[in-house]
Amino acid sequence: MKPVPKNLFCDRDGTIIYDRHYLADPAGVELLPGAAAGLLRISRLAGGLKLFVVTNQSGIGRGFFSRAAYEACQAKMAADLAEAGVALTDCAFCPHAPADPSCHCRKPDTGMWEELRARHSLRPEESVMIGDKPDDIRFARRAGFAAAILVLSGQGEKSALALGLPVDPCAFPEGGYFDVGKSVPDKLLAEPASMPDCLAVDLDGAADYLAARLGGGHA
Repeated sequence: MKPVPKNLFCDRDGTIIYDRHYLADPAGVELLPGAAAGLLRISRLAGGLKLFVVTNQSGIGRGFFSRAAYEACQAKMAADLAEAGVALTDCAFCPHAPADPSCHCRKPDTGMWEELRARHSLRPEESVMIGDKPDDIRFARRAGFAAAILVLSGQGEKSALALGLPVDPCAFPEGGYFDVGKSVPDKLLAEPASMPDCLAVDLDGAADYLAARLGGGHA
């Protein structure tokens, strides 16, 4: 029997909030449709999941904005989620530019996972990742997570097309999500390290998948 998920790791830009491209102003923070509802449902699955945000913020390392600006945007997002009843357990971010040789935390590297695992005594087999880019999926695979979900928001549609996955929600047999593992033969799967277990319309669709497939019951 697979362990019941206890932890959700979630990308930020393009997954929870609109990707504004080097977002530095809290006024630009806006939750994506379905984000708050989906996270609230997920947080109530299986007796309650802890919610973590892991986000690459290379704009800091590139000198485009400060850590203080990042923290202000993060605080605005957390406040907006709290208004909808969603409480984040913790967040981790990578402040480095992609070419920084000292960096071991930029997704798909697992430094942010290691940081949060140590802080909260987490287990990878009890953890799930949701994001809109292949690096989010590879992050989950490298960390040994139970599942990885790609959402169609943000860069998700582009990412799905590159993997040969369907992007028309009308064709999804489950409604809010497409179960890749159940619907696509292994021989047709390209780039296994980047292939999600599920393609969801949004975080609300991801909640449908987790409720149906990972032992959480109905949310």
